[in-house]
Amino acid sequence: MTTIKIQTNDGIDFLIEKNLIIKSKTINGMLTDLCIDENNQDFIPLFKINSKTFKKIVEWLEYHKDDPPMPDSPNHEKESDDIIDWDLEFFATMTDEEIFELILASTFLDIGYLYDTGCKTVANVLKKNTPRSNRKRYGLKDDFTDEQRAQIAKEREDEE
Repeated sequence: MTTIKIQTNDGIDFLIEKNLIIKSKTINGMLTDLCIDENNQDFIPLFKINSKTFKKIVEWLEYHKDDPPMPDSPNHEKESDDIIDWDLEFFATMTDEEIFELILASTFLDIGYLYDTGCKTVANVLKKNTPRSNRKRYGLKDDFTDEQRAQIAKEREDEE
């Protein structure tokens, strides 16, 4: 088993199976660019990712290790309700802050399927709640004017 050493921004080292971590296009590129292989004692530094978030990424990668590559096509439909049960449970154990950290980390690491699943999770939360409860949950200020609220209400009526 070939392993690669990864170091998170809080100085924690991980030995990760190469076949798992190359699902990250960023790390796959770093392995090539930095000429790092299993015989090399160097590590790949992840200055933007802490160990807690990286552990979640590794957990997710281990579960999805046999998944086929996700289509890169922009025409690929991405419905927010097509999340598998394991991923639903995985994200359900996390706080909003942890989910956002994971989404940011998956963007940096270029792990498209993890990014999409995290965004779908957030989209589902937003869809099932009212704008007022979403603003409260995410600490957002309601800065709409009365005219803007009336316009939105009118547009919603027209859609129905």
